[in-house]
Amino acid sequence: MKKIVCICNEMHFMEFILSKARVLRVLSVRLAPDALCSDEAVIAIEKYPRASPDAQVIFFGTESANM
Repeated sequence: MKKIVCICNEMHFMEFILSKARVLRVLSVRLAPDALCSDEAVIAIEKYPRASPDAQVIFFGTESANM
């Protein structure tokens, strides 16, 4: 997922993907330059229940506006 700002819809979408994708291995999240994600939001995402025991959430730094 690219240019994530951590608004409610995006958070629910990540929670949905993690809870339903039984063969998911990696959910890559790249934050937007104007991301609203706090440390608490990142911790909450890490704690979302996962359908796949192998699923990992990997956060990358912000993506530049021209990408």
